Order: sequence, then structure tokens, then C-alpha cells
Amino acid sequence: MLNAQTTKWISALVVIVLMGSGTAESADVKFADVASELGVRFVHSSPQSPLRHIHLTMGSGVGVADFDRDGWPDLYFAQGQPWDEGHVAESGAVDELFRNQLFRAERKAFSQVADFTTVASGAFGMGVAVGDSNNDGFPDLYVSRFGADWLLLNNGDGTFSKSAASLPNSTAGYCASCTWTEVNGDGVPDLFITRYVRISESEYPVCADTATGLPIVCQPQKYAALSDVLLVGDGYGEFADSSEASGLNSVSAAPGLAVVSHDCDSDGDLDILVANDAVPNHLWINDGTGQFEESGLIAGVAVNSKGLREAGMGIAVGDATGNGRADFVVTNYFAETNTFYRNEGYGLFHDVSDEIGVGAPSRSRLAFGVNFLDADGDGDLDLFVANGHIHDRLQELGRNIPYRQPPQLLTFDAGRYTDVSESVGTTFQKPRLGRGSATLDFNRDGRTDVIMTDLGGSPALFQNQTPQLGRQVRIRIVGRTAARDAVSTRVKFLAGEMALGVRFVDGSSSYLSTSEQVITFSAAPPSQVDRVEVQWPTGSVQTVAISPTTTEVTVVEGVEQPFAMSQ
Repeated sequence: MLNAQTTKWISALVVIVLMGSGTAESADVKFADVASELGVRFVHSSPQSPLRHIHLTMGSGVGVADFDRDGWPDLYFAQGQPWDEGHVAESGAVDELFRNQLFRAERKAFSQVADFTTVASGAFGMGVAVGDSNNDGFPDLYVSRFGADWLLLNNGDGTFSKSAASLPNSTAGYCASCTWTEVNGDGVPDLFITRYVRISESEYPVCADTATGLPIVCQPQKYAALSDVLLVGDGYGEFADSSEASGLNSVSAAPGLAVVSHDCDSDGDLDILVANDAVPNHLWINDGTGQFEESGLIAGVAVNSKGLREAGMGIAVGDATGNGRADFVVTNYFAETNTFYRNEGYGLFHDVSDEIGVGAPSRSRLAFGVNFLDADGDGDLDLFVANGHIHDRLQELGRNIPYRQPPQLLTFDAGRYTDVSESVGTTFQKPRLGRGSATLDFNRDGRTDVIMTDLGGSPALFQNQTPQLGRQVRIRIVGRTAARDAVSTRVKFLAGEMALGVRFVDGSSSYLSTSEQVITFSAAPPSQVDRVEVQWPTGSVQTVAISPTTTEVTVVEGVEQPFAMSQ
């Protein structure tokens, strides 16, 4: 019989063998910040208050989508606001929309167009959820805020109007991340909104360091937590608060910061994972009718492998380990790990942060945004992390911890992640206050780029300049029976009888942000994608042929032939 030590060693070896292949040699990964060069000159407004109010440290998100349907991804930034003696100061700062005009010979840059459309204003913007709320083919915006949330409807030309629908009172408070979802199988988009803590202009406790008396940011436990909110759409533009009826109030309220909507147990409906700050995470399992049961502890995502709760900030979802199922990475506070939950199937997850190489590089960072992406084009999912502390007085308090922190890039090869941040370009060595982050291919060159917001500063647009190893295929997914955005759709890329990899349609994720909802896959040479197998949220499966010359296509639910994406 095997002794305990031998069994443990064999188990660890099996874990490593099963964690993806990485058959091709990785290219030298290179990124450069081109935000200012390309006209993305947004400046976030969130000056620290003398009493260090907590909401001013949390930052704002970014939404990526082709708002005008010209084929090029545009950018929407949520804006902060100054805080003056217990109320939002009138600064004139508003959310900003940047239209991608790189294809125009006379422009070749992004243009700020917020002056020509309605954008959210008058409160501290937090999360940006991009989704087609009315299934009309044009992406709309839900902007969560410290204040009253806004629903912005696309006019069909890339401009927006504020929805005339009355949002429930539960959306006026301190809302954080939000995501479009579809919870009851009717094909009508719904909304899930995380809420943080109970503070307001009239009731806002503050904190001070006991040794020095200096005002510092309070821990979230200082405040009462708020329950999250589920808004169910009726198909006619109205949304009803279904939080109580759906079971969300069956557990104690928790300060939620990040959310993803995904079919976590592979039963054909959308579940909800929420990263909570300093308390166990929530996994809401859907019974298919929009009734939820909290199962985070049973599923293995509530706490880490040591049974400890962590301060969850952001979430990434993707099949990183190559088993065809979606894994999760949850970013956490300084001295905690960013936690990698490997999907074991049947709705169960296992923390393998240290085994897979994510744990060690994250302990000396405070992480917010997080995204899976194939940075080097080898077919594996690498990992981007946005970092930055919330306390600006660490040195004054005698703590040798940096306030501004550089982002990180971890590449995946031979079953483990390696931190390659110091070798990908000087832009990744610049300390920042990273908050929201999203992926996109802003110049449509087949390489995945990253946009990252900076608390009180300007965003970084990290252009991927890595020599690509294989051929890239970009696919837009459009639902018909499912909601048009078809969140959680599973796309398997095939070459002959060989499965090359799996990608999922992502809704909102990371921290307060939404990535471009176009799937990009790079087949490591010599493999060539010749078809994709699409499993829709409804459970139906269709196979679509991909020609050798195809680089960008749109796949529509139930339609055999793919369509060319807009040029």
C-alpha cells in the first residue's frame, strides 16, 4: 500500500499533468501603454477626503463594446466625484464615452463623444455592465453608482438616452459591480447588482488610526452590509426587484464587490458568483426558474483551501486548466493570495492557487481587476491583474507597503503560471492605482489588449505587441432563443477530431467592468481551427465550419452558416 506522503506526491503530480498542455513555445510577451497616444485622455475624479471616506478609494470601472456597430470596440468610463463635507461636490465631472475611429484615415484614434450623447452624471460611478437589455441588437449600459443607478439605452447609432423606466429603490445606495444575466429561461435579459455597505450623505462613519490619530479608511466591518439585488426584466423595458422572491435574502447580507454570471454546475441555467469583501463569497445556484440557493461553502468557492475568508475584489472566468470547464480567479487583499478555484465538475471547485503558481506572486499586492487572456497566442489562458492599495498613509503608519503598485501579467505554460511582468515592457513596471480592467482587441489585429482604470488618474490602454504564434479566430455569439448576449455560451474550437480549447462568452467580470464580448482564440501551430462547437445557455448544441481564411465571424443561434463580422 502507498503511504500518505507518496499518495500526496502522486496527487500533486496528477494535478500538474491535468492542468493544460502549453505545447508550443511561448513568444516573448510585449505590451505598451498607448492610451494618450490614441486619444484616450480620460481623467478619473476621486480626490482623497481629509477623513478618508471609503468610497473614494474604490475606483470606477470601464465598459467595452461596439456601441455604434461599426465593428470597432468603443470605451465607456464610469466617473468618480469629489466628496465635500458629507455630500457629492459639484465638480462637473461626468462619465465619458470614447468612440474607436482607428479605421478612419483622418483620425486613427479614439474620439471623446460624451458631449454628443447622454452619459451618467451627478454621483460616484462604480460598475459598468454592457448588455442588450431589449434584444434590439445594440448594446445598452447599466451604470451602478454610490447614488442612484442609471440605465442608458442605445439609440441605435452609438448614442444613449436615459431609460424612462423607474428603477427600484434598491438600486439607490452603494452599488458596486453589476452584470446582465438571464435567470428564468424566458430569453429576456435580467440584472444582478452587488451592493457594498450602508453609507449615505447623512450617515457615514469614519475611522482613525489608534496610535497616531490619523484618519484612515475604515474596514468594511465598520458598516452594515447590503444584500445584493436581482432585477428581472419583463421584455418591455421595465425591471422588477426579485431579490426577496428569488431567495437572495435567505442569507445574511455581505459587502459584495464583484460578480459573474455563469452556468457553474453545467445544468443549463445561469448561476451567480459574488466576491465579497472580508466575508465568505456567495455562489447562487439557479434551479432554472430564477430561484437561487446559496452554495458557496459546499461548492468550495466561499473560502480558500485553509478555510479562511478573504477580501474579494474581482473575478475572472475561463477554462484555464484545459478540462473544458470554467475556472475562477478571485483577487484579494494585500498579504492574501489571488485565489484560483479549479472547476472539478458537478458544481464543485478546488483552491489550487499555490499549485498552479498564482498564489506567491499575489501576496505582496492588493489586487482588483483580473482577466484571462491569451497574451502570447499559444492557445493557453494567461492572467492580467490590476493592483493598487486603498491606504495612502501606509508610510506614515510605519508600514513598508507601496500605495501605488504595478500591474501583473502571468503566462501559463506546462500547467503553471509564471509572473513575467518585469519582462513585458516598462509600462508594466510603472506603479499605479489599478482598479477596473477589461480585455479587447481595439485595433483588430487578433491580439488581445487590456484597458485598466486608475483611481484618480488616467487609464492605461495596454496594446499587445507580442509576435503571435498561431492563427487567430474572433467569434461574436448572438442568441435567439437565449438572450441575445448569450452569456456563458461555451465554444469549443476543433481541428479535425482534436479539441484545441474552450472559451466562454463573458458578461461583466473583473472588477466593475465589462470586456469586449467577442471570443478570441489562437491555435498554436501547426493546428488550424476548422470548426467550432457552440453550446448555448439553453443546452442546444450546434457545429459551425470555419474556413481556413476566416478570421472574424458572427455565429447566430440556430443558423448553420456563420456571418462575416462588420468591417
